[in-house]
Amino acid sequence: MEKDKNKYVWANCVNLSGLVARGPLKCYWYPDIREYYDSSLNFSVKREGQEICDTGGCITFASKSKQRVLDWTKGAQNVMKLLRVWSE
Repeated sequence: MEKDKNKYVWANCVNLSGLVARGPLKCYWYPDIREYYDSSLNFSVKREGQEICDTGGCITFASKSKQRVLDWTKGAQNVMKLLRVWSE
């Protein structure tokens, strides 16, 4: 399995436990499996944009812009904080 070092996106994911990472993850394209994977190969996204995971248990966001993913991540953090306050 060989990655294409010239083709990558920044990504993150949120689920009921919280964010997968505190900041954007750099994910490289693996043409043989047609997905982007992070360096640990534990996190993947299929395409740019926002999507709900196949299982419905998470929402991912990916972009070529690291700043856009950072902004999305901050938004997800703020929503989780509000939900925590409202649930009390």
